[in-house]
Amino acid sequence: MPEDIRLHTNYRSWCGNGYFAVVAETYIDTAIKGFESDDAAVRLRSLKAGRRISGWDNDPRFVSLVDKALHDSDFTVRELAWQYHFEMQR
Repeated sequence: MPEDIRLHTNYRSWCGNGYFAVVAETYIDTAIKGFESDDAAVRLRSLKAGRRISGWDNDPRFVSLVDKALHDSDFTVRELAWQYHFEMQR
């Protein structure tokens, strides 16, 4: 997922945190849904997108995804999940 991706949101208020909350609520389920794929590359992208969308607040849906990804059959997915797991502990 490109770092400069701008997801659409209809949030027009002044609070930046509100903007990120609306983005997470709008897109997190779609990102996480990709983890159901049989393709490890899709699961990896799903994990990356979930992290990008959940942002700094560690949405519980993303935390559950990371817990699931820690036991994935693909090494690359597991490795990234462990990285996210440790980042969330800080």
